[in-house]
Amino acid sequence: MEVFKLRFFKLRFVRLLPILAALAACPAVALAQAEPSHEARIYGVVQTAGQSVANIFDRNTTVVVRALHNSRMGPIVGISKVTNGHYSVDMSGRPAGQYLVAIDTGGDSLYLPGESVVKFPGGSASVRQNWTLSTYQSAVPHRE
Repeated sequence: MEVFKLRFFKLRFVRLLPILAALAACPAVALAQAEPSHEARIYGVVQTAGQSVANIFDRNTTVVVRALHNSRMGPIVGISKVTNGHYSVDMSGRPAGQYLVAIDTGGDSLYLPGESVVKFPGGSASVRQNWTLSTYQSAVPHRE
């Protein structure tokens, strides 16, 4: 009887082994796919003061990144339209340094624009810069 139980256990374990291996590999695959999406980028979320995102998606809300040279604005190095509350500006090939991140809410919007200086580390590193838009004060940046 003991031999039968041992064989039965081995057969079940052998059948479950591929399933267990696949489940163990899933988180690693998900992490490997999520990492490169924000490589060498300034990215983030844009929302309104009431945590609403409904009013800004149909507007021409954009994020503009400019280089800073001796605390003066340099050329525009990237632009991203806000889509579904998210933006992402490609910074690949840009050197480490300070960049001015400005959010433009569009000409007909009641939300006020804003800007913030970001220290970009260069290389494949990324910086997350979230924004909260308001109708009574400039857009507020939130760094994570």
